[in-house]
Amino acid sequence: MKKATKIILSSAAAVIITVGAVGISNAQRGVHEAGYKMSHASFGGHGRHGNRRAMMSKIIAKFDVDGDGSISKDEMNSVRKSEIAKNDTNNDGKLDLNEFQGLWVELMRDMMVDHFQKLDDDGDAVVTEAEIARPMNMMMSWLDRNDDGNLSKDELRRTRHKRSHDDDDKDDD
Repeated sequence: MKKATKIILSSAAAVIITVGAVGISNAQRGVHEAGYKMSHASFGGHGRHGNRRAMMSKIIAKFDVDGDGSISKDEMNSVRKSEIAKNDTNNDGKLDLNEFQGLWVELMRDMMVDHFQKLDDDGDAVVTEAEIARPMNMMMSWLDRNDDGNLSKDELRRTRHKRSHDDDDKDDD
């Protein structure tokens, strides 16, 4: 494989991984900007607090087996064992990678939905190429320190703190 191809593939992979990490981080922080409209409507909440209340309600609904409003260690263990058994397709008492995938997808679904909603700018419940391109283009712009349209290894190593500091220096000129 040519060196230029390796650099392009590495850069593309780095951008995709970074965008994914940013999406996960944003989903963990709660409802933001574009995602607010759909999350607000879906959960009936108000900003971040509504999202937290919805998340807590889901946790209680899943783990409070006896319906007493609290989750005991026995209930937690029972649900965990049940989830493992549900995904243990070969019934060996363990989860291989393919079996674990089912459990992981179920656990991460809410985060995925939050990220989808954040990407869906117009709230039409579909994500277009343009909606996916927007955060990737912003990330590319942010990482491309010399504005040459390419990401070098050096640019990919830079931190947000360094970028912010460097930008402040540029404004003083």
